[in-house]
Amino acid sequence: AGAHREKGGLAAMELDGPPQDGLNGDGDSKCPCIGFKGVQGYFNATVGDKVVRYPAETGGSCQPWDEDQHPCLEKPAQWCFKAWCYVDPCNCITVAPPKLAHYIEATYQSHSIYYSYETCGDEDHYTSTFAEACVNQKEDTCHGKCSWTGSQCLGTEFATMCQQA
Repeated sequence: AGAHREKGGLAAMELDGPPQDGLNGDGDSKCPCIGFKGVQGYFNATVGDKVVRYPAETGGSCQPWDEDQHPCLEKPAQWCFKAWCYVDPCNCITVAPPKLAHYIEATYQSHSIYYSYETCGDEDHYTSTFAEACVNQKEDTCHGKCSWTGSQCLGTEFATMCQQA
């Protein structure tokens, strides 16, 4: 599991740069990647019971960020080899809604971080395995950073603020 999905060891951060231009691995222009593209360095994330070292630019462009990380090295799953990036839910038009990155303490323009495989041209095989994901909740369990739209559970910003924009 990647840094965008697991509890633990992540420092709080605010991504405030402009979205990427949708070219060169930056996602579909209707849902551009955001983040620390090109930033040098690393950060540590706790994934399960292990500390995993991720590049500082994780999620800033379309890449299979998890393929060389725990647990993908020990027990590869289909999602390990799929490209994803962080996206602004209010600037993302895709067939499948962007997914709330529950366990990263990061924001983009004062709202929670979301991720998308679709903007990178890949299928999301991860979210269905992540029980806590908003899109996997029913009406009676849709709460916290998630909101019920009347037909599905989505991240609150995407379900409320973004739809009014």
